[in-house]
Amino acid sequence: MNQRDQRLIIAIVIIVLVLAILIPLLMWAAGSAWMADWGFSGMMGGWWGFMGLTMALPLIIIVVVLLIIMREEERNVPIPPPPPVLPPMTPPAVQILDMRYARGELSREEYWRMREELTGGKRPGA
Repeated sequence: MNQRDQRLIIAIVIIVLVLAILIPLLMWAAGSAWMADWGFSGMMGGWWGFMGLTMALPLIIIVVVLLIIMREEERNVPIPPPPPVLPPMTPPAVQILDMRYARGELSREEYWRMREELTGGKRPGA
């Protein structure tokens, strides 16, 4: 999800939350004034705001669910696999020695003696 989409979703969430707060307040204010004008202030005078809240409650639930889904999407971003482990490289001097032996410039004894000097006395496969 790019930044533009995130900003749009945040703006929508803010608008919905503002409406969810304003609807009950406006219903409470309008209902109390209307009921008081007709002489019914005792019957439902203080409950109009609660009725507005119950109307706005589905909007609040939808916003909360959307926020949870967005967070889960951010958490579930696949992590790239680690780079492959490469075998240890042979030092360039040993490679040159191998090429000289392959061309026949060195005898077997000279090759192994030089190779043991370069690798610290370790023979491959030993």
